[in-house]
Amino acid sequence: MAFTSGVGAATDPTLAGLVPRRSPWRNLGLLIVAVLVLVAVGWFGVDGRPGLRSHAGGATTLTGGHVVSFAEVTPSGVLGSTISSITPPAGSRVVGAWVLEPGDPLLDTATNVVDPQHVRAQLTSGARASEELPQRLTRGRDVTLVVLIDVVDCSALPSTVPFDGVTIAHLRTGLGLTADVPVPTLESWLGDATRSGSGACPSEGSNSTSRNG
Repeated sequence: MAFTSGVGAATDPTLAGLVPRRSPWRNLGLLIVAVLVLVAVGWFGVDGRPGLRSHAGGATTLTGGHVVSFAEVTPSGVLGSTISSITPPAGSRVVGAWVLEPGDPLLDTATNVVDPQHVRAQLTSGARASEELPQRLTRGRDVTLVVLIDVVDCSALPSTVPFDGVTIAHLRTGLGLTADVPVPTLESWLGDATRSGSGACPSEGSNSTSRNG
């Protein structure tokens, strides 16, 4: 006796039944999602990129071409950022860079250090290693960036005034966005660097102080 199963007749041999049916509401939803993605990409591409606004700063050039430079800065960008390093002007090198919070005992004001010689000694001793770059920055929170610079070649220092853009802070976010931001308030010492007796060149022996902002 032969038996015939009805399963084959009732089963769709293709996967067409699994494909969602198109509908105007589904298409509208996909369009809205696409628009939101484009808006988010554009928003993060502009406002999401890290930034740094510098308000004021100054510098003291110590004997032997040692520079203590400082600037009050405000981080910008919706995501916050990390400041990873500083690129100094040609003819100089960064000994170290630190982020100091408002009210730090090394600061007289947000844009002035108490005693440049003392600040350099403290920072280079390793006592403030926890504040050395890289440091996480919070959007809108003012901090003071202190950079110790050594002049290594006076003849290579920039000579064009203004010097805006020759000292660069390198920033990045957790999403991988990066920015190279000029910090002109760290450059006030360059105006005196070629002046005889400024102390900027290692062969000179006097100190000088300059301010910007």
